Amino acid sequence: MNRINLFLFCILFLSSATAQRNTVLSADQPFFEQQGRDYQRWLNQSGLGQVLHVERVRVADTELSLDLGFHTTNADTVNAQWKELKATFARHDSSGHTLEEALFYKMLYFMEIKPEQGYVQLFNSFDTQKDLYPCFFRGIRFERGQVLTDEQGCKTQFPEFDLKPADVQASRTVSVAVFRKKFSKSAVFKKLETFVDQRFTPKKCDNRNPTVEWLDRQDELWFNVNDLCKEVLWDETNPWWCRALYGTGFESYRNCIKRERLEIHIRYTETTEGFNIRCSLDAKFGSGFWDEVGRGAYKNMETDYKTFVEQYALKFKNELRQAILRP
Repeated sequence: MNRINLFLFCILFLSSATAQRNTVLSADQPFFEQQGRDYQRWLNQSGLGQVLHVERVRVADTELSLDLGFHTTNADTVNAQWKELKATFARHDSSGHTLEEALFYKMLYFMEIKPEQGYVQLFNSFDTQKDLYPCFFRGIRFERGQVLTDEQGCKTQFPEFDLKPADVQASRTVSVAVFRKKFSKSAVFKKLETFVDQRFTPKKCDNRNPTVEWLDRQDELWFNVNDLCKEVLWDETNPWWCRALYGTGFESYRNCIKRERLEIHIRYTETTEGFNIRCSLDAKFGSGFWDEVGRGAYKNMETDYKTFVEQYALKFKNELRQAILRP
């Protein structure tokens, strides 16, 4: 057994054995908070504390998240610091682990939990009022016997818009109180829910069946739209090789245009004169060759199609405004 596997075995054995003390993790909240402080001391002693700090320890009944932050919230600076930190760690650490693995295994050591119960999450900002969605995220977890890392960059921010009585022809003479009652959060969300379902479910391409998956309809409107085609990437065409295969009798190759997936958040906030709508968009694309795009196979549109995403955000913002104002 080599050194890396021996280290992993020891960590897994220790965490599995000690986690039997209490199966309800939330009952040990004070213990985990103390261990979070000890984890910070380890960060400082290892030199990682120059870039990272423990922001909080979140504990549920069966899982725990150690949330780490940076000493700045600027996304560009954070990305540069993270890249440099990984390179420095790789040069000087002799364990053979990546930085992500080291952060995760140390979390298990201090928290004394099973690998499947723990997460290490890094954000550039925890201020959801100022930064609605973080522009830097790394989620470190344990799955199928290995440490995996999920990555997320900035989501495209829609231009915000406000609505007040003067903006609505039929409401220009009414008071703000009457206007707010007509355009309450529940009333606006109800209109937008109907709009979203009608907007995305019609097919634009063969062999595609768009679906809307609602994740939250209370605090905000949060939903995914799956199996889209020519939505953001409106000028995509069917590849020649796909047309050729279809022409020779391969029915399943009728359409190989990129598959698109959207995640959209819509927030409603009252203002002194009416209300504000604030949104974010995460757009991804995957191969149209396969019937389904597997986990991790979707790519972020921001990287290769940033202009398309920004144009789509403007267009969709106007559609939202029209949907709200529609009688």
